Amino acid sequence: MALSPMIISVILLLALASFLAGSEAALNSMSRVAVDAISERSKAQGAMVARIVKDPARYLNVVLLVRKAAELTATVLVAEALIVAMENDFAAVALAILIMVVASYVVVG
Repeated sequence: MALSPMIISVILLLALASFLAGSEAALNSMSRVAVDAISERSKAQGAMVARIVKDPARYLNVVLLVRKAAELTATVLVAEALIVAMENDFAAVALAILIMVVASYVVVG
């Protein structure tokens, strides 16, 4: 059945979006004390983390862009699958929106 790869793709895209949401939270909550603790364990890792914490907007923008792209792509795939499966296109799109809002809230956060 043609929907199987589509379902797998949606699950993988939601997993990616979830990982990126966690990355975003980690970038926003990184403190100077945590950077110092990482630097004590490894100078190279500490320098890399310090560079990211010094200019988080640069990295957050990329994380947010990729996260939104993953969520939107998953939504389009679900909508397309439902449009093919249902006779009423409006109902299919409405159901896709409902499914993805709930899935994004539960899985991605």
